[in-house]
Amino acid sequence: MFILKRPIVLVVLFFVLYVLISPNSNAISNSVPSTLHNKSELDTTQLYNLSNFYKSAEWHTDIHNKVNKNQLLATDLIFGDIHQSSLMTNALKVEFQNSALASQFKDKKVDIYGISFANNCIGLVGDKTSCMYGGITIHDNNQLEGEKNIGINVFKDGSKHETFTIATKKKMVTLQELDIKTRNKLEQSFNIYNKDKGDIKKGYINYHPHNQNDNNYYYDLYDFKGKLSEQFFRFYNDNIIVPSSAYHIDVYLFSN
Repeated sequence: MFILKRPIVLVVLFFVLYVLISPNSNAISNSVPSTLHNKSELDTTQLYNLSNFYKSAEWHTDIHNKVNKNQLLATDLIFGDIHQSSLMTNALKVEFQNSALASQFKDKKVDIYGISFANNCIGLVGDKTSCMYGGITIHDNNQLEGEKNIGINVFKDGSKHETFTIATKKKMVTLQELDIKTRNKLEQSFNIYNKDKGDIKKGYINYHPHNQNDNNYYYDLYDFKGKLSEQFFRFYNDNIIVPSSAYHIDVYLFSN
């Protein structure tokens, strides 16, 4: 019998716990999440804001072929001449989990897709700045000739309920872009963040690779911290990027 020494066991246990419950990172796992948050854990303000952010395209920033003009901190990039009328801003600050991620995209042509917000967003003096977390891909040699459709299977209470698609024009795409487009569909069809409509109580989105050796990602639909955008969307700051041709999406919804 092979017996693990105690320090190794503790390391393994810590890693498993981190993957399952870390609040500001994606869970990377080849198994179903053992626990899910309930919609009832989110109050009226949280649900209203989440519904608005995911459902309304005015919050979805989609910009191509931009180079950052500056940085406020080593963990961010600031892009000028980005006018967002709904936010009344003229610059965009993208924040990352660490400086190494920011350095990958600094002074390079990039594409940007994510949820922007202006509340509590601090930019450079003289700019009216909106913020977002992650959502960056390299622009050059990353464009498809046409849209790539990615299939989404929706299972409700264990039975297949619906199938639809989302699309991207990128070879390599952020998980954030796929996630926003998926939750937009779910909010429109199932009212997942509507306080008064819909019967969904729990659920998660599984970004499943075609190759079993690639990372398998999931998001708990109701795992959010805080009440406002600068707290809600921080988990996107890891800027995870996947090949758009190598993944499909399974959504699991539960009404009980």
